[in-house]
Amino acid sequence: MTVLLIGVGADSTNTRPTPPVYPDGRFEYVPIPDEHASTEERRYANMTLRHRDVALSAYLDRVKRNGEWHRDFGEFPLHHDPNFEALTFGDPGKTRSQLLRLDAGDVLAFYAGLVREGETTPIHRYLVGYFTIGSVADFDALRGRDREAALRAHRRNAHVKQHRASGDPDRLAGLVTARGREDEPGRLLDRAVRISERRPNGHYYFAEEWASFLDPRSSYLGGYKNPIFCDVSPVAFVERIDREVNRLR
Repeated sequence: MTVLLIGVGADSTNTRPTPPVYPDGRFEYVPIPDEHASTEERRYANMTLRHRDVALSAYLDRVKRNGEWHRDFGEFPLHHDPNFEALTFGDPGKTRSQLLRLDAGDVLAFYAGLVREGETTPIHRYLVGYFTIGSVADFDALRGRDREAALRAHRRNAHVKQHRASGDPDRLAGLVTARGREDEPGRLLDRAVRISERRPNGHYYFAEEWASFLDPRSSYLGGYKNPIFCDVSPVAFVERIDREVNRLR
């Protein structure tokens, strides 16, 4: 049994400003823009911040999509991945191989780069949510009825929504999706749990107490927020996160 940490959400690489953490520990989770056509109905103009009645399009100054910065982005679809309501996450790219190593009962946890409200740095890494794995689907290995069944089961996944919008089978190439168990813990947290420290060289690493607890394969948390396996039991992880969130309330 294991825990896999994956970096997600908008940060300084794709939005301005970087989403905030408020003084009481609450935070704004902002999805990145979807770079393809999608059946996703949520847009920056019709989705509000979690803790303020302000549309994302009014809060953000600009968004980066397909390599270009845009100031008119209200109608961009959100790449709502992970989707904590449906307990689903998928990737055809850099985390594909790691997702394939997960088994039922493992935990998929997510961290994001956030800043204290009103500041621009440091962009510390915070745990923002998790779910317990129920099943993992490799679309490259599925054909015919099995693939159709997986499309139905994972219909709320952002990458499946891309496929449904275009009908393009290439949207499923390499795709691996993880689905959470509804009878096990899993949610978007209501308080952000900081796990990083910033070294004198400006790079981010696990804070000592978190490195000791999680026993991660890598202590580096900078760059493109790479996926990191941790040698900690899912039960111990969930219990620790629950304690931390309660402490921050």
